[in-house]
Amino acid sequence: MRQPILSTSRLTRQFGGLTAVDNVSIDVDPGTVQCIIGPNGAGKSTLLNMLCGTLQPSSGQILYDGKSLLGRRLHEIARLGIARKFQVPTVFNSLTVEENLILAGTINPQGSSRDVDEALAMIELREVAQLKAEFLAHGQRQWLEIGMALMTKPRLLLLDEPTAGMTSDETAKTASLIRGLLGQVTVLAIEHDIHFIRALNCYTIVMHQGRILASGSFDAIEHNETVRDVYLGRQ
Repeated sequence: MRQPILSTSRLTRQFGGLTAVDNVSIDVDPGTVQCIIGPNGAGKSTLLNMLCGTLQPSSGQILYDGKSLLGRRLHEIARLGIARKFQVPTVFNSLTVEENLILAGTINPQGSSRDVDEALAMIELREVAQLKAEFLAHGQRQWLEIGMALMTKPRLLLLDEPTAGMTSDETAKTASLIRGLLGQVTVLAIEHDIHFIRALNCYTIVMHQGRILASGSFDAIEHNETVRDVYLGRQ
């Protein structure tokens, strides 16, 4: 049995009298894509913030490759091979698409011009490689940030609502992009767009009121009566 690349054990985060994340235990196998869904206030973003080190848990454990992430600084976590894409794209508007990728790649001394070409092909922005980021459409800015994260050569990529504000066509394209990472990079994504999750057709975790409500294949989640009642709704 393979050791999970990421696992949490009874992870909890409290804000005063509010328990935002309550005894959450998950395992993420290397090379897989997993998604976390749930209604607003379910604790998804708080969980992601703890995984990437911007929040420390009140209790519980986070293991990456079997080693604790607790107390590590953000740059230490990044150097371990964990990258995060935020919900609002963070790119350098005054730089071209290519320059953004090159700059992101400087974090990894093993980077090369070939990596830039591969990233441009993967995010399908080769035709606008010399365009400044400020002129990109919203979806293109999202893809550029994914490309920048990939330029750091992460082993684990954390995505915070990667399709927020996208059209249906852009959402489908993003799902295709992420499916292309299977076996290469481990991906854990937080999302609201059910069409996106359905297109990924991956292992899915449902959070509700800070706890894990259900987990399994998307087909199982989609037909889970409790999940339908609290989140997906009934057709």
